[in-house]
Amino acid sequence: MAEEELKLTFGIELEHVFVFHERLLRSCINRSNAPSDIIKDIPDDWRDVLLDSTTQQPKRAFRYHGWGLTSDSLDPRAAKLPGMDYRVYGYEPLQIARDLYPPAPIIDVKLGPDTPMNHERWHFTHDKTLEGIDLGGLETRPFAHRKEYVDELNAILALDCIKHRDINAEHWSSHGIELVSKVLENVPESFEEINEALAILEGESSSEPSMNAALPSIHCGFHVHIGLPPSARHQQAFSLPLLRHLAYIFVMYERDINTLFPHHRREDSTAGLDYCEKNLFEGSRFLGDLPTQGPTVYNPATSEWERSNIPAQEEYSQSRDLLRPVLLPRARELLFNKDLTLPGLVDLMNPRKATRVNWTNLTKKPEFKPNTIEFRQHEGTLSEVAIKWWVTFLIGLVQWAGRLAREDPTGASWDTYQWTEWNDDISVFELFKQTGFPEEGVEYYRRKAAYYSPRSDDAELFFA
Repeated sequence: MAEEELKLTFGIELEHVFVFHERLLRSCINRSNAPSDIIKDIPDDWRDVLLDSTTQQPKRAFRYHGWGLTSDSLDPRAAKLPGMDYRVYGYEPLQIARDLYPPAPIIDVKLGPDTPMNHERWHFTHDKTLEGIDLGGLETRPFAHRKEYVDELNAILALDCIKHRDINAEHWSSHGIELVSKVLENVPESFEEINEALAILEGESSSEPSMNAALPSIHCGFHVHIGLPPSARHQQAFSLPLLRHLAYIFVMYERDINTLFPHHRREDSTAGLDYCEKNLFEGSRFLGDLPTQGPTVYNPATSEWERSNIPAQEEYSQSRDLLRPVLLPRARELLFNKDLTLPGLVDLMNPRKATRVNWTNLTKKPEFKPNTIEFRQHEGTLSEVAIKWWVTFLIGLVQWAGRLAREDPTGASWDTYQWTEWNDDISVFELFKQTGFPEEGVEYYRRKAAYYSPRSDDAELFFA
């Protein structure tokens, strides 16, 4: 299929804290062949040990906020520790969440890392990077959830997720899980299907008080895969010229796209950044051959790094405005090198997965992982508005890269870009114009960027 006719598919991953009533857990236990007692009174020091045994994540202190179960589990991550009569949740939260849904859309449960992924079905899976929430004091805290965005202060617990229900904290538990969509086409019906799935997950599909809810925390992310295979028989592929241009776009606009997100998804915060690091990290090949001492700047005429008043390499992360003009000629040289291969491009952009744009899937065998581009920076959200505009923007961005690739596959002519050299007018809103992003979406992001700007005097007007 010619790239100008390429119809991009996508998939979404929604990390969230799943909140459920004790009745749902007891019902799940009763349907199993392993009866279990529920242990609610767990000493605080044991809660740290319990979750550490399942996550083994050294970067952040995790804490188990669920209840203990006395039965054995088929989930190897939920084995009892020596000297303990109970364990953490295994597959129970996933099964509770799955059973909320009718047969269509089909929701499955991914049981363990070795279970083959079926991209024709939605499914729930564990997320080892998430923890539940502390429901203590639930009855006295105000309801403060903002549907469109998750503010850093409110993201710890969106309490109105169980509004109008039995909100006695003793009867509610939670666990961090992830809802992964099937392959979706860029059509209105796909977003309607997403909305229906979210309504059930959040307990809003009925006027009756429900026994479940869901919310994002500051450790949650919303990930989008572009280019999922439309079917098991056809693997959609991106051309190398398209990927070169897309990579160059992100080199140019990474910091500006950054302004669309709350501070806990940026480099100026340590909260939640373990899994959405910037692609232009220190030590990347874009900066790898810079002198470690003395101010330098790249001269494309001589292909040499020469002295200037730009700070040295170790200071670049604090000098982002100066870094970008240095990177542009360097990025052109590397990304449009005629000898650059797909593995070389992936290694250049991010040799590891946990960056804002994950390119590593492009070189994996399709039978193990679809060859997608994964966008990971968006904060955790269950808002259909946020999901629609972010997916729409990303698809438009990839399609624009495709148009640039057709006009200039080798990168020889920089007239394909509005800017051929660094200019202070480069911004994400100029990028919206280049990609033909709808004006309604532009206004959405204008208000969101203003809300998260610390210098804005009218940041709260959107919620007025």
